[in-house]
Amino acid sequence: MSGYSTALTETLALVVPLWIDQFRGLSPQERQEIAGRAGQVIGAQGDTLMFGSSRSFGHGAKEMAAHREHGDGRDPGGKCRVCTAGQPSYSAGEVLGELARGLACGAFQPGGIRFAGLSWCAAHPRQRWTDGVICPACLSEEQEAARA
Repeated sequence: MSGYSTALTETLALVVPLWIDQFRGLSPQERQEIAGRAGQVIGAQGDTLMFGSSRSFGHGAKEMAAHREHGDGRDPGGKCRVCTAGQPSYSAGEVLGELARGLACGAFQPGGIRFAGLSWCAAHPRQRWTDGVICPACLSEEQEAARA
């Protein structure tokens, strides 16, 4: 795993449980709104986690090729005024924060959530799993309920 990937996963391993605790008192609708915003930001500028804000200009590889055609249409911050006109701009830190909040919201779903080899389940915060995509404690509870 590269150093950057290690930094990302170690940061998420620390921050996501903090957001899970923060979101415990929220309603499912409130968590859904938070997850929706996270999805929009990550979908729009998730590449900033890979390339950084000034290199990605808020879009992916296909759009990067189009950006090069715009040449010197950059603003002083290095962003292309043509590509990013009217779009909100997020730093890599902001995108990382939205990713952590989105994963925390996903941890409240039955079975928890896995991302980049990490796993979180709001119902079973001490449960760690390496195989499968579902929290083993959630799976056991479901199987016991089915037998009853």
